[in-house]
Amino acid sequence: MYYHETDDLPWAEKLASHYSAGTQWDGGERALRILRRMMTRFGSTRDPRHVMWMASQQKSFSREIEKLNNGEAIRKGPLSLLNPFIDDNGLLRSHSRLERGESIPYDQKYPVILSAKSHVTRLIVAKYHVRYKHPVRTDLMRARLLKKFIILGLA
Repeated sequence: MYYHETDDLPWAEKLASHYSAGTQWDGGERALRILRRMMTRFGSTRDPRHVMWMASQQKSFSREIEKLNNGEAIRKGPLSLLNPFIDDNGLLRSHSRLERGESIPYDQKYPVILSAKSHVTRLIVAKYHVRYKHPVRTDLMRARLLKKFIILGLA
């Protein structure tokens, strides 16, 4: 059976939607476990989280990703301000002024760009909400999210 790593993308978004009722992160964790098993079975070494994020990005930013893959710059829209690029794992990331820092982690230097409208993004926000003990004020949760992600449209 022929398998290509981009075959994971349609399944990742479907798994996230199917195994998570509403925005409960435990369903997202279940989807990640299933995706990890499926990818291992076919010999993929990719991180399932990256595959889910890529699926979400492909659904939200397909035109922009296609432009970047063709070597074109993004000149219009909210992404143009972020100076986006596609990293070695195929993720859409943002350049930042932090990239000059030597001891700063890669994910913080180049945060992953996601859309607030994506189901995967809602699951990530729900996970952080639970992880930081349901904060009444969202400052801590937002600060932690922004260390790894830029979420366009997050209020």
